[in-house]
Parts: sequence; C-alpha cells; structure tokens
Amino acid sequence: MFYFNRGAAKQAQGDLNASIADYDRTLELDPGFAMAYNNRGVIRFILGDSDRAMNDYNQAIALDPRGADVYRNRWLARYVTEAKRKLAPRR
Repeated sequence: MFYFNRGAAKQAQGDLNASIADYDRTLELDPGFAMAYNNRGVIRFILGDSDRAMNDYNQAIALDPRGADVYRNRWLARYVTEAKRKLAPRR
C-alpha cells in the first residue's frame, strides 16, 4: 500500500514517471491490485500511450469487474484514440 499511496501522491504533484514507477512496484508486490492498474492506465493515457493504458484498464476490469471508474476510463481512452484516428490526415 505504501508504493500505491506514494504513486498517487506523485501523480497529484504531476511527477508522472515517478508515479508509474511506484505503481509498477505496487503491482510487483500485489499483482491483483486492480486500482493500481487503473491509476497506471490513467497516467499512460495522459502520456499518450493509449495501447498500454488500455491493457492496464482491461487488467483492472478482469481483476475487479465492479469498478465503474475503470470502465469510464477505458471508454474515454477508446473514444479519444478513435477520434484522433479519424481526424488524422490520411497518407
């Protein structure tokens, strides 16, 4: 729980890379911690890594399918990613 809480504090302070490192450590210690996957997914999405964010959201949902926040976050990631694809110039 220490690394999760520190990761959340670093996330709130805007230190996103350090926050990811703490969520990674949290998941090494407790791979069943669904909220750590969700929070790491949020940061990955903010940093533009939509694919890895989606993987984190899917893992969080697999571990705890009752987490409404995760479904919302996954929907938002899909929506924004699809909108970017539609708006991107075609080559």
